[in-house]
Amino acid sequence: MIEPNGNEVGKLADVALVPQGQFPAAQWAILATPRGEKVVKWSDLAMEIGHLRLRSRLDATPEATLPPDALRLARDLLDKQIVDTHGAKVVRVNDLQLSDTDGQLRLVGADVGLRGLLRRVGAESVAERVAGLAGRKLPRGIIPWHLVEPLEATETATHPPAVRLTIPHQKLALLHPADIADVVEEMTADERVAVFQQLDIETAADTLQEVEPEMQAAIVSDLPEERAADILEEMDPDEAADLLQDLPEERREELVDLMQKEEAQDVEELLTYPEDSAGGIMTSDFLALPAEMTAAQAIDLLREKKPDPALTYYLYVVDPQEKLEGVLSLRDLVVAPPETKVTAIMDPNILKVSAETPKEDVASLIAKYDLLALPVVDARGRLRGTVTVDDVVELMLARVEEEVRPDPRPVTVAIGSAPVRLRRQLRIFLLVLGPGLVTAFADNDAGGITTYSLAGAQFGYGLMWVLLVTAIALVITQEVGARLALATGQGLAGLIRERFGVRWTAFAVLTMLVANIGTTVAEFAGVAAALGLFGVSADLAAVMAAAIVVILLARGSFSRIQYAFVAIGAGVSIAYAVSASLANPDWGHAARAVVIPEITWTGAYFLTLVGVVGTTITPWGQALIQSYVADKGLGARDLGPVRADIALGSGLFTNLVAAFIIVACAATIWVAGGTIRDAADAARALGPLVGPSATTLFAIGLFAAALLGLGTVPLSSAYFACEAFGWEAGLHWRVREAPVFYGLLTLFVAGGAVFVVLPGLPLIQVMFLAQVLNGLLLPIILIFVMRLSREQRLGGLRSGRVLYPLGWAITGLASLMSIAFVVSQIFARGAN
Repeated sequence: MIEPNGNEVGKLADVALVPQGQFPAAQWAILATPRGEKVVKWSDLAMEIGHLRLRSRLDATPEATLPPDALRLARDLLDKQIVDTHGAKVVRVNDLQLSDTDGQLRLVGADVGLRGLLRRVGAESVAERVAGLAGRKLPRGIIPWHLVEPLEATETATHPPAVRLTIPHQKLALLHPADIADVVEEMTADERVAVFQQLDIETAADTLQEVEPEMQAAIVSDLPEERAADILEEMDPDEAADLLQDLPEERREELVDLMQKEEAQDVEELLTYPEDSAGGIMTSDFLALPAEMTAAQAIDLLREKKPDPALTYYLYVVDPQEKLEGVLSLRDLVVAPPETKVTAIMDPNILKVSAETPKEDVASLIAKYDLLALPVVDARGRLRGTVTVDDVVELMLARVEEEVRPDPRPVTVAIGSAPVRLRRQLRIFLLVLGPGLVTAFADNDAGGITTYSLAGAQFGYGLMWVLLVTAIALVITQEVGARLALATGQGLAGLIRERFGVRWTAFAVLTMLVANIGTTVAEFAGVAAALGLFGVSADLAAVMAAAIVVILLARGSFSRIQYAFVAIGAGVSIAYAVSASLANPDWGHAARAVVIPEITWTGAYFLTLVGVVGTTITPWGQALIQSYVADKGLGARDLGPVRADIALGSGLFTNLVAAFIIVACAATIWVAGGTIRDAADAARALGPLVGPSATTLFAIGLFAAALLGLGTVPLSSAYFACEAFGWEAGLHWRVREAPVFYGLLTLFVAGGAVFVVLPGLPLIQVMFLAQVLNGLLLPIILIFVMRLSREQRLGGLRSGRVLYPLGWAITGLASLMSIAFVVSQIFARGAN
């Protein structure tokens, strides 16, 4: 930015406009000057080749004020998410397409393709040449601006806009509710609420019914009470009742009180039935014809009520006491003489069920007799509702899903029932339970078992104090990450992209991929070491492991198999605990070593120290905890259970298992002056428990831990990179639809397998050094996490006066540890 005399006075930091019209023109320029930021009108400057020229001196150019609805292109659009209505998915803005038209700079579109991303990092021309050599062209991914509009662009001094951009709700509403639901599920919590605030009530209700159950509860909990109640009124009564069952009792009663009396009564009645009964899945929204009515009167009633087509499958006839007398079809009603009584047309032999009938029996009856709906009556024979074939289809799909994974939704039988409240609270805890425990088991992978074994065998109890530090550090850092996910509904990569831009995101992704490639190699080394104890060659072991992982991931069955691996890992962990006790260790020495550091000032000691920290607090573990919480659709109300899960899994279980492994190896290998050169040496720690079978038990545990890691680390790595750059990710996509995702999976699995088959590779050292690499790279990821943890948009989930300084202290200690390691290695080389 130069003045009329040619003096450079600053740089263009941003461009602002009011997003009106098909291609809005730039209206303001935000200048970065030595005195700070200054906003000027776009008309006060001229575009020239290589620079912008002010029409007058900077100090003579009047300061402009941006209106509340102004959009800053760099701040509010770049790296933020938008909705692609054509593909019904959420994408990230990699670049913006601007055009100089008739002397005005206009915003033409948002670039969400690979070309825009490469342009941002300065690699577009190189990539074009490479693609040209392969006879391909880089694809363009431009969304025209007239399909894009800000959803919320207002801000205050203390709260910048959290929701930046989306397709206008008028265009979003044109999609099918199922497509809108798919889009909403990819949004952050704030964005989901904003969409449901702007959709019309009917579309909002239809969309909410298509959203995953756990996310339904999160959305209704975050919406204003009156808006939530209005949407519930419009939903099918059975759907509304199912949703309300997933809410805390206080919130449920508040919403029911705000609903209109008739709708509230229908929902409250459904809430009294067990969820696994006909009453629990039926809808009370049906049309009953009085017995004294004629065919003409019945048709007039249908014209007046305009019922949903699903309610006209069958027309039920009831007496003045609402007892079910018969059924007739719409066809029978239309072809009957107008003056004919409906009782003369109906079929009195009607199949019906009671409200207490198990839902499986209801499904069987509908399937057996090929029915479109089945009436539900109470003990007096009064018609209370119907179960439609749609309800049965949903039930059958739910049963298939239950075979794959347990249904996480809480069950409530009756409002105000103390035992039911207790059950519901337990189910909520089980719903939230997982991130901490999953991370705990994943941390104790092949590299973890090896590193803890080496620590005990080399230094006895000398590194026990590190476990106390890592227990505290793991709880703090993972709570910070969980808070980010609870507040934003996003994973770590997406937040880094939005906050720090594409270049820092590329650095974070590179850091994560390097660390995870090392971890993946360590997992393959674990498989090779385990199977090597049975005489299987490293080549064959690597091929077998790669084949197992590919088959399980391709079939989508790893989510089931992983529980078997976790169970085996838990069994081996218990075996270490028992073996440690049977080996008669010096418990007093071990206890003192937990609180009084026994530091050996050698390069080997610091190498092992970094390895222990790196295998306990992993870079990928930080990303995993955040993604896991975000994927579950949890919100601020779930902070308590999430903290308990982290404390139990990451804080206690991870480090307790590590302590038993170290003690077991110290009491069996270190006291005997032994070392660990291979897996057979490491297996000796289990000797006090199983004797000669120690090798077999160790091999099984190491194999299970390695496969669990192989099914976790490559997937989390691919998800992290794809989330950062807005690429399709997930095993439900085809290869051509998500090439980067599958390419990264292939790179990790194939690359790890190839590396392990190198002749003469010291497998134990490979597993150990991979953990050292994790420890050295950990501070980089922690710095990103801590920088994000104080953002205003986190609201009440921002890191507070205690958590924030503790988090930075841990980050500082991790950095000092890495520096100390490097210095110790330099001195060790100098001594040699």
